[in-house]
Amino acid sequence: MIRIFIRQTFQQPEDVTVRKWRTITRAAHEAQARRWFRLFFPLHFKPGAEQRYGYQHRSERYLRFKRNGRRLRVRAEQLRKGQNRDTLRKAIEGGASPLVFTGHMRQMLKGSAEFRGFPTRGRVTMQAPVYAPSRRNTFTGIDAKGRSRKASRQPDKIAELTTVIPEEGADLSQFLDAQVAEGVRRHRVVKSYSTK
Repeated sequence: MIRIFIRQTFQQPEDVTVRKWRTITRAAHEAQARRWFRLFFPLHFKPGAEQRYGYQHRSERYLRFKRNGRRLRVRAEQLRKGQNRDTLRKAIEGGASPLVFTGHMRQMLKGSAEFRGFPTRGRVTMQAPVYAPSRRNTFTGIDAKGRSRKASRQPDKIAELTTVIPEEGADLSQFLDAQVAEGVRRHRVVKSYSTK
């Protein structure tokens, strides 16, 4: 399970009740989480994401295996569907991201996303496949030579997926500020109509 928390706090205006303030910030944080998922989460699967987010380098052996395996799978699917070579080239290039091998993880994460807003943060929860280890440096013991062993040599895919770069953080912060301001404005408009 992957959980992403986006946290930001605000000063409550004096003319807004505590209950209404919590409702406003809860809705704003949920909208912010949805925005991250809609705009920035798909960028983690695009070619060039390893430079953008600083992913751990994949070995040349793995990249060669991925390239060859993808080519064979796509070609077999093309023959079955009767598609041309241009479609093959596009499909092979689609696997250029380190996080995309077959695309199953991407589909699983996208299909299982749940959004929740709290007064101080937003949360996106996604169901991760079992082959996406949550802690890369899990200590499993000492080997015969006295070195520590790790449970997996795979990169920490969860950390790579949840990375937010400063530009994205600034965009999400501005969006959240606008959502809170809009919620307060709506509250004041409703309050002014009800007092007349």
